[in-house]
Amino acid sequence: ECRDVILEYPHPAIPRAEIDTWIPSFEGGRGLAIEFKYDRDIPSGRNTPRTQKAGKLFHDLYRLGRMQAHTHRVFIYLTGPEMAGYFGNPTNGLVKFFLLPPGQSLAIDPAFVSGKSATFTASVGDIPNVLVTGLYGRSLPKLHHVRAYEVKNVPSSQSAGAS
Repeated sequence: ECRDVILEYPHPAIPRAEIDTWIPSFEGGRGLAIEFKYDRDIPSGRNTPRTQKAGKLFHDLYRLGRMQAHTHRVFIYLTGPEMAGYFGNPTNGLVKFFLLPPGQSLAIDPAFVSGKSATFTASVGDIPNVLVTGLYGRSLPKLHHVRAYEVKNVPSSQSAGAS
């Protein structure tokens, strides 16, 4: 039985970092760490720094990857049309992640980040080295999209790609 939901929980392994939501007792005593990201379009209609925003999303995956291995870790992403278009553009190399079908996995590791723009790589910071598995993906009204991923640690020897 879950009795606690803690928002902005201090990250146990990264000083001064926080996890958006922590539920300490979930699924047989395993904790649940959830990171949320909502990239909305700005009202002025001007373009936002899409490459940097994409990199920051992958930095959230890094934070989840640094949680204890026994922790259940979930990343939930909601976006409007601008970032959905960015992730959906094959030139940016992020389509496999954004459109990852439920049940399929993708390693987000040095091989995945390799060849991406310097701006993206700088925004990512430390490479996550995680395996993300699609949990849910859906288009919403007003060209919004929601995606949910399970995040697990991946051995360094595993290469980027679906499993």
